[in-house]
Amino acid sequence: MAHFNGPLERMLGGAERKPEQISRFYQQLLTLEVLVPALAPQVTQGKVLAGELLNVITLVRTDGIEVLPFFTSPEKVYRWQAAGAHCVVMYVRELFESRPDMHFCLNPTSLDSLEFTPTEAQVLLARY
Repeated sequence: MAHFNGPLERMLGGAERKPEQISRFYQQLLTLEVLVPALAPQVTQGKVLAGELLNVITLVRTDGIEVLPFFTSPEKVYRWQAAGAHCVVMYVRELFESRPDMHFCLNPTSLDSLEFTPTEAQVLLARY
């Protein structure tokens, strides 16, 4: 299975080791498409219609905070849920804009997992 966002995954792994690349990483992150688990949406020709409400899948952390997971590749989805999951493809910018109240987790259960609080997501949207 080919990587969906191989360059992003490489940057994610290197972001902690190279602080000078963090800004570039976040800038690129907002422009990339990711996989967002959702209950099977109504689709027309493989696309969710504009304005259609999505029932995205959320996780609950041990502290009770609800988190919206999203993934850089199908491999990361399968690592999270071995049976796979229905996913929609979204740009990270659109994902963050769609739920300003939500916590987000990129690649949960992976070594390169990264969480964003609502405030962090809004700061990234304003900055980049």
